[in-house]
Amino acid sequence: MLRTLSESYRRRILREMADRSREDRFEPETFVPTGTDGDERRSLQTELLHIHLPKLDDGEFVDWNRDAGEIRRGRNFDEIVRVLDRVLDSGDGSARHLA
Repeated sequence: MLRTLSESYRRRILREMADRSREDRFEPETFVPTGTDGDERRSLQTELLHIHLPKLDDGEFVDWNRDAGEIRRGRNFDEIVRVLDRVLDSGDGSARHLA
Protein backbone atom coordinates (compact mmCIF):
# COMPACT_ATOMS: atom_id res chain seq x y z
CA MET A 1 0.00 0.00 0.00
CA LEU A 2 2.81 2.42 0.82
CA ARG A 3 4.44 1.83 -2.57
CA THR A 4 1.13 2.75 -4.16
CA LEU A 5 1.09 6.01 -2.18
CA SER A 6 4.74 6.82 -2.93
CA GLU A 7 3.78 8.23 -6.35
CA SER A 8 2.28 11.74 -6.30
CA TYR A 9 0.10 11.11 -9.36
CA ARG A 10 -1.65 8.19 -7.62
CA ARG A 11 -2.08 10.22 -4.42
CA ARG A 12 -3.71 12.98 -6.47
CA ILE A 13 -6.09 10.50 -8.15
CA LEU A 14 -7.13 9.03 -4.80
CA ARG A 15 -7.54 12.43 -3.18
CA GLU A 16 -9.66 13.72 -6.06
CA MET A 17 -11.89 10.65 -5.89
CA ALA A 18 -12.20 10.94 -2.09
CA ASP A 19 -13.32 14.55 -2.40
CA ARG A 20 -16.28 13.53 -4.56
CA SER A 21 -19.41 11.49 -3.93
CA ARG A 22 -18.97 7.77 -3.25
CA GLU A 23 -21.20 7.01 -6.24
CA ASP A 24 -19.28 9.16 -8.74
CA ARG A 25 -17.77 7.50 -11.78
CA PHE A 26 -14.76 8.94 -13.54
CA GLU A 27 -13.27 8.75 -17.01
CA PRO A 28 -9.48 8.38 -17.16
CA GLU A 29 -9.24 11.81 -18.81
CA THR A 30 -10.48 13.31 -15.53
CA PHE A 31 -7.07 12.68 -14.01
CA VAL A 32 -4.93 14.27 -16.71
CA PRO A 33 -4.06 17.74 -15.40
CA THR A 34 -5.65 20.64 -17.22
CA GLY A 35 -3.25 22.91 -19.00
CA THR A 36 -1.19 20.08 -20.44
CA ASP A 37 -1.07 19.52 -24.17
CA GLY A 38 0.88 17.85 -26.92
CA ASP A 39 3.65 15.45 -25.96
CA GLU A 40 3.28 16.16 -22.24
CA ARG A 41 -0.43 15.28 -22.33
CA ARG A 42 0.20 12.08 -24.29
CA SER A 43 2.94 11.10 -21.85
CA LEU A 44 0.67 11.65 -18.84
CA GLN A 45 -2.16 9.71 -20.49
CA THR A 46 0.22 6.82 -21.18
CA GLU A 47 1.45 6.82 -17.57
CA LEU A 48 -2.10 6.92 -16.31
CA LEU A 49 -3.35 4.06 -18.48
CA HIS A 50 -0.30 1.81 -18.28
CA ILE A 51 1.15 2.47 -14.83
CA HIS A 52 -1.06 4.30 -12.33
CA LEU A 53 -4.56 2.97 -13.02
CA PRO A 54 -3.36 -0.66 -13.32
CA LYS A 55 -1.51 -0.34 -9.99
CA LEU A 56 -4.55 1.16 -8.26
CA ASP A 57 -6.83 -1.44 -9.84
CA ASP A 58 -4.53 -4.36 -8.86
CA GLY A 59 -4.73 -3.28 -5.22
CA GLU A 60 -8.50 -2.91 -5.54
CA PHE A 61 -8.19 0.72 -4.51
CA VAL A 62 -10.11 1.62 -7.64
CA ASP A 63 -12.32 -0.43 -9.89
CA TRP A 64 -11.27 0.37 -13.45
CA ASN A 65 -13.51 -0.95 -16.19
CA ARG A 66 -11.23 -0.58 -19.20
CA ASP A 67 -13.95 -1.50 -21.70
CA ALA A 68 -16.40 1.10 -20.41
CA GLY A 69 -13.66 3.64 -19.71
CA GLU A 70 -14.98 4.06 -16.17
CA ILE A 71 -13.24 4.32 -12.82
CA ARG A 72 -14.91 4.13 -9.43
CA ARG A 73 -13.91 3.44 -5.86
CA GLY A 74 -12.63 -0.05 -5.30
CA ARG A 75 -13.07 -2.46 -2.41
CA ASN A 76 -9.95 -1.15 -0.58
CA PHE A 77 -10.47 2.53 -1.40
CA ASP A 78 -11.46 3.67 2.10
CA GLU A 79 -8.48 1.90 3.65
CA ILE A 80 -5.89 3.52 1.40
CA VAL A 81 -7.46 6.97 1.78
CA ARG A 82 -7.27 6.64 5.59
CA VAL A 83 -3.55 5.86 5.25
CA LEU A 84 -3.09 8.72 2.78
CA ASP A 85 -4.79 11.15 5.15
CA ARG A 86 -2.52 10.03 8.03
CA VAL A 87 0.58 10.46 5.88
CA LEU A 88 -0.45 13.92 4.73
CA ASP A 89 -1.41 14.96 8.28
CA SER A 90 1.89 13.75 9.75
CA GLY A 91 4.39 15.31 7.37
CA ASP A 92 4.98 17.75 4.59
CA GLY A 93 2.45 16.05 2.31
CA SER A 94 5.04 14.80 -0.14
CA ALA A 95 5.16 11.20 1.09
CA ARG A 96 8.83 11.05 0.00
CA HIS A 97 9.56 8.84 2.98
CA LEU A 98 7.21 6.15 1.60
CA ALA A 99 9.36 5.21 -1.39
